[in-house]
This record gives sequence, structure tokens and C-alpha cells, in this order.
Amino acid sequence: MTSQSMHEKLLKEAVKSCLDNVEQYLKDARMLIENESYGHAFALTVLGEEELSKAFIYYMCSEGWIPESFIKRVGRRANSHRRKQVIAATFSFTFGITEFFKNLMDSSKEEGEGDPRKTIEIANKKLKEAMDYMQKNKDEMKSRMDQFLERFATLEEDKEKGLYVDVIIEEGVFTSPKSLEKDVVEEHLAQVKKQFQFVKPLLMMTLSPSERKQAKALIKESGILQGFLEAI
Repeated sequence: MTSQSMHEKLLKEAVKSCLDNVEQYLKDARMLIENESYGHAFALTVLGEEELSKAFIYYMCSEGWIPESFIKRVGRRANSHRRKQVIAATFSFTFGITEFFKNLMDSSKEEGEGDPRKTIEIANKKLKEAMDYMQKNKDEMKSRMDQFLERFATLEEDKEKGLYVDVIIEEGVFTSPKSLEKDVVEEHLAQVKKQFQFVKPLLMMTLSPSERKQAKALIKESGILQGFLEAI
């Protein structure tokens, strides 16, 4: 076995272990919610997001899409949590777009009653309506995006609030894991669980040499990974 194939095997095993760990984090978080330990449950959910991010990096390295040196960027060192949360944000945004198009196509197929041409016409109409809505409501769309980015900008701070009591002398207050509300934690857990269920089968795939070559060429040509790699 060559050094390259040994590395690939190791990384594939690491991907599976990461996914197993994510699943356990989410199960443990659910158990903590049921025991009204909402802050600790939130922290475990964020840890699950971070572990899912690591699985993504390991998978891309195993397929040769990015160099193995990127593993160090999401290791256990300074700023590693932030980097993993950048990846988590990318997952969340991509998942939202994918889910939108899936729902659009599912509803179009249903209304098209099995007729492919009719389905495409309905899908195009729905897509145009959606684009027109976003164009007419640019301020609302910008506000939603700002809220999305703000959530991930404070994710590490929120995770720590879920774990520790912290006194803020200047403001005359303290924060506690008990301060987090159940519905906030439930919503976050549900979102991460949906992302996990969406991503898991993709990360468990093993591409053939020809498929890997085509995928690598497509990714390089499109520049999809460039901004992502710069971000982490």
C-alpha cells in the first residue's frame, strides 16, 4: 500500500469517526434538553457543528481536492474553533439554498402531475417569482443575511455562555448556562441535525478515479473553494 493510499484510508476512517461523534453530540444534547440543562445542550450542539466541519475538511483532503496541510487549520490550536465555525456557516448557507431548490422542485413535480415539460415550466415560474420577490425586498433579504452572519460571528461566545458563568463588571451583570432558553436551543439543535442528515451520505461516498478527476477539475474551474480556503 502506497503512502498516498494509506493517508486516504486514514482520512476516510477519520471522516466516519467524526460523523459518529457528531451523532453522539446531538443525542447527548437532546438528553440534556430533556433534563432542562439548556446551556450545556447548546454548547454540545455547537461542538457537533465543529466536528461536522472537521469531517468535511478530512473528506476534501481524502479526495485530493485540498492539500492535507489544511488539516492543521482546523486542529486544536488558536482560532481553530472560529475556523470550524466558518465552515459550519458555509454548510448552513449551502444547506438553506439546497433546501430551497429541493422544495421548489418537489412542489413543481407535484403540480406538474408527472409531465416533465410542465414541471420545468412551473419550476421556472416559481424561480422567477422567488427572484422577483428578493429583488423587490432587498432590504429584508439584507437584514436576514446580516442576522445569519451575526449569529455565526458570536457562535464561539454563545458556546462559552452555555458552558460557564461569567461576570461582566462594566455592565454589572453575569451570564450563566441557565440563561439560555429552551426554544433557542431546540431550534439550533434541529437545524444542525438537518444539516448532519443532509451532509452525512455525501461524506460517506467514495468516488472512482474518473469521478474524482472530473470533480476536482470542476471545482478548480469554478473557483468554489478559493474563498472558502482563504476564509479558513
